Amino acid sequence: MSYTEWLYDELVNDGFIDESEYEADELTKSLILTSTEVDEDDLDNYAEQFKEHCDSRGDTPDWDLED
Repeated sequence: MSYTEWLYDELVNDGFIDESEYEADELTKSLILTSTEVDEDDLDNYAEQFKEHCDSRGDTPDWDLED
């Protein structure tokens, strides 16, 4: 499962990004940190949630978010 796609959906649902401004394939760690209110701790929390999500579904996480 793609972390970038999952994170994009979470950021949209949490109101950090607007679907009309960004596409999932445009997301990078730098973009998120400079263009949103998300900080390093938030990203760490999202990563933990993604790992738990994949574990619960039996999926292998694909840590594909570029720096």
